[in-house]
Amino acid sequence: MTSMFLVRLKNFRPLVDGTSRLAQIARESDIIFTPLSLKLTTSRPSPRFIATLQIFHQCFTVYSVNIDHCSRISLESLHDALLDCGSSSAMTIHLLENTNLMVLRFETPNHEPQLRHDFVLLPPQEQSIEEIEYSKSLALDSRDLRQVIKELPLFHGDSVCVTVTSSRVRFSIASRELIFKKEKGRCEILGHDGDAVTEFRIVLYPMLFFLNLTYDVQTVWFHKTITNTHDVMIFPVFEIFAQYVIYFPRM
Repeated sequence: MTSMFLVRLKNFRPLVDGTSRLAQIARESDIIFTPLSLKLTTSRPSPRFIATLQIFHQCFTVYSVNIDHCSRISLESLHDALLDCGSSSAMTIHLLENTNLMVLRFETPNHEPQLRHDFVLLPPQEQSIEEIEYSKSLALDSRDLRQVIKELPLFHGDSVCVTVTSSRVRFSIASRELIFKKEKGRCEILGHDGDAVTEFRIVLYPMLFFLNLTYDVQTVWFHKTITNTHDVMIFPVFEIFAQYVIYFPRM
């Protein structure tokens, strides 16, 4: 059978970690191939948010994708297959033409086949995600977000209000708030002038999911989508060649 495209990578860690992280949210994920990146996208119904792991083509030793493709896959099955790599030095991903099969092949250093896993792909549960607006943003040290997660008394479904001015950012719920000031080097605030105020609404549940992400990165970025339908958190990982992007719909 003819392969629609081929990608090869030697560092399995982004996919191993990503499937483990996203499996805390849902059992299945859309797997999306574009000419620039591979994405795993899933959603949590309550509290509602969309989580994406985007791995850019620079992470791959070969990335030959000429068309967009989106299907649905079991995160647990994909994670188990990745853990089965053993002493393999590389892995290729093939999408077979005119089939609903995706093939993972693990290779020796001489590119000889060592192990193979086949996955039956399902129709995608495509998410409506808009482009991100980058002109206004907040960069927060991951240690400070970790403090927010640990110190605010958050319960299932609680939303956190993040209020940003030109000089400070405040994380607040009904009973408590934490403030980080720009002048003390606690945050970097871009695109906020004068008395302008920007508000984000986020959820930090499941707590373990977000807490683990703070240990993966040094800086967490906050943005909005262009039409202000979602608030966005970005966690750049693996030397910025991959990122977790969390979209929170504005109610």
